[in-house]
Order: sequence, then C-alpha cells, then structure tokens
Amino acid sequence: MSSIDKGDFCFRGGDVQILVKGEGDTVIRGLVYSQVLCLASEIWGKFIYPPFPHINSPTKKSSTGVSTTSTKDDGRIYSARKKNDIQREIIAEIDFTDDDPEALLILLKIAHHRIKTIPKELSRETLFNIAGLVEQYQVLDLVKPYISTWLTEIWDNIPKWINQGLEKTLFIAYVFGQQQEFINISSTIVMHITVESNETLFFSSKHVGGEVALDLLPPGLQDNMRVARGAAKAAIVKFIDRIVTYIRKLDREESEDQSDDGINGVVFNEAGFVSDLFKEALKPLETGMFNGTLRRTFHRVSQVLQRMFNSAYQYYYRAVYKSFHELRMELLKEVEAEIAKALLTEDLKAHMDRAKEQLEWA
Repeated sequence: MSSIDKGDFCFRGGDVQILVKGEGDTVIRGLVYSQVLCLASEIWGKFIYPPFPHINSPTKKSSTGVSTTSTKDDGRIYSARKKNDIQREIIAEIDFTDDDPEALLILLKIAHHRIKTIPKELSRETLFNIAGLVEQYQVLDLVKPYISTWLTEIWDNIPKWINQGLEKTLFIAYVFGQQQEFINISSTIVMHITVESNETLFFSSKHVGGEVALDLLPPGLQDNMRVARGAAKAAIVKFIDRIVTYIRKLDREESEDQSDDGINGVVFNEAGFVSDLFKEALKPLETGMFNGTLRRTFHRVSQVLQRMFNSAYQYYYRAVYKSFHELRMELLKEVEAEIAKALLTEDLKAHMDRAKEQLEWA
C-alpha cells in the first residue's frame, strides 16, 4: 500500500464520517460529502440514507444538518407527520475498513472531482482492488474516463510466461468487459490446471511463482474450467482421429498400389504406428482423475505430429499441410475454440457485454 496521509480522506463539504483501514491495526477517520456518494453509487446512497427508519436509534444528523432522533407514536414512526414531510435521516458514520484504502481513495477522489490527484498509471494490484470495489459498489461509470488508460498499461505489461497473480489480471478483464483478454488468460489457466484426488482444481506451472489463487476467479468460472478441460480433450482426440483416418486411407492406397505392381502380401500400417504414439501422448489425460495438464499433453501430441513430418509419409502430409507448424496451429486453434466456448457462458458474456457497453457509452 502506498503512503496515505490521514488528511487524504477529508473532502470539502464532508458531512459524513468514514472509517478506513490504516497501517497495521490503525483506523483512519475521514469526511465525505454525502450527496457526492449518493450520485456516484446507489449502494453508497443506501449507506448514507438507510432504506429503513431506525426505531429508538441514536441521534443522527439530518440531511439539512440538524440532529434528529427517531420517535414512536403508538408503534408508528413519525405518525404526526405526513409521509412527504418526513426528513430522511443521514447515517453518522460509514465503515470502509474492509476495503483496500488505496483503491477506495482513488474512487473517492474521482467522485469528489479531485482530478489532478488521480493517478494515470496503476499497478496491477491496485487496479485489481479497484475492480473489486467497482463490482461491489457498482461504480463502473465513475472510472469510465480513466479505465482505458489504466487497462492499456496493464495489457502492455502482461508477462509472456505464467506468473503469480494471473487470476487478478483475469478478474480485471472480467469486471471491465475485456472479453478477448478474459478468454486468452482463462484459456492459459485451463491449459495448466490439474485435477486433484479430491476433484479440486490446482494450477500447475514449472515457472517460478507459477501459482494462481483459483478461489479469486469470477463466480462460476472454476466449473466452466472443468467443462473446458473436457471439451479441450475431446477436441484433441477428434483431431487425432481425423489424422489417423487420413493415414489409414494412405495405408490402403499404398497397399493397393503395391498389389497392382505385382507385389503381394505387403500391408502398410503407418496408421497403427502413429495411433500408438498418439495413445501414449494422451496418457496424461487418461488417468482416473484426468489430472494431467492440457499443456503437457498438447506438447506430446505436437511431438508426434512433428515425427510424422519426418517419416516416409511426409510427402502426403505436406500435400495437405505445408508444414508441421501449420498442422500444429490448426490443432491449437481447434482446442482454443472449444475452451473459449466452454468458458464464455451466457452469464459471463452478458456481464462483460454490459460492462463494455457501459464503458463505451458516451
């Protein structure tokens, strides 16, 4: 957390006290302007003006600045007044100590129009915390003028290798409607997760710090990832079956050609040999718990494909595919398409579409 001064949370016109987490166990007290918070967030508005009147509540400050108390008349609150004449009671204090103070301060600065103090660049950690508050308090409109710049900085600095905190980048994409980045990142996670003996998902990577806190993923995404793993495996198997079927056809044609040339008894079985290689490559995914990683399996299948292009049948393969890399990319695209289809359910897509539309609307 960057250094925060006690006075940072005191805003001009402040009429509601807030409590914010400070360093260690300390609590920072600040003042915010109630009307600003009401305009920024309906949820904040309900904090300011609780929807239900308090019976025998402590003295509170009214929206006119006058202290008021709740009274009862035969069990009815303010029975002597007409409903339209009742002054709404303003809450005396809001507790924000569960929220990240740096992210909260940025949102409050935007709401109170402290434009010059709003950072142009944010760390991924800070933007992740802001995303959490945006989702919690429904204040997407508040960050609309700044989110494009903030996101550009984040996407430009996504590491090429798997690293710690990938789930935080994914959550950022989810909250701010970045659908393509969401698919790319979640697909990467799917390629690296394994299934433990208790059927829970675990992220696995050889890279230093290659861990992902799966519990921080957007709602329902873990279940979608299970489905995506199954869909990816099915796509790999389907692709292999297509290749083996093609090779079997070549085997028959070669056997028939030899027979036509008067050479009998020669049976070509390249398909059987290649099929055995593929079966071996699929073993990481065929254990009882389907606990191998897709990435490892994809690599092993790719090795078989490369071997095919170095075999006696390479002429036939090159007649259909220019190179091993082209064949490998075709497999990768099919796998990624199935993963994306399984990951991007209607609910997730609808959430990100709404966020994108809200951010693009002028």
